[in-house]
Amino acid sequence: MNSLQDINSPSYSTKPSNTNLVQPTKYILSFPEINDAVYFCQSVSVPGVQMGEVIHFTPNLDLYAPGTKMTYSPFEMTFLVNENLSSWLRIHNWIRGITTEMQAREITYNRTNAILTILSGLNNPKIRVKFDRIFPTSLSDLQFDTKQSAEDHIVATATFRYDYFDIEVL
Repeated sequence: MNSLQDINSPSYSTKPSNTNLVQPTKYILSFPEINDAVYFCQSVSVPGVQMGEVIHFTPNLDLYAPGTKMTYSPFEMTFLVNENLSSWLRIHNWIRGITTEMQAREITYNRTNAILTILSGLNNPKIRVKFDRIFPTSLSDLQFDTKQSAEDHIVATATFRYDYFDIEVL
């Protein structure tokens, strides 16, 4: 195999087909269970994924091989809290409902789907991230503080777990 010949071939190119960069403010979150919080959403992230590894022990060197199990990072959302607290209370009540049902041994708690749509620089949908069977696992404190300005707003963070997510290029 001649590497110079491969580099100079017309099919070899170092330039990607799309050189537009993703912008951090270009997204839409669709999450029916918590539409109040979604309206005030400030930030979300596409979760990372980890794969386990298998270590093969040898006398002189440990060798690594890919594992067979994936672990998704939690989905986190940061949002402003409105003055009647409905953006925060929807998630609080969802968590409370799940734990009440679990205590009653009715494991039929409400797990739903959520969709994060990433937009192009021209606000066209480019990528859709679909979270399957998502549910809240934590909700941050509401911190009131007389040392802050009235112009500051209370922000909360909710953390969610899900079975998996699919990424669809539109």
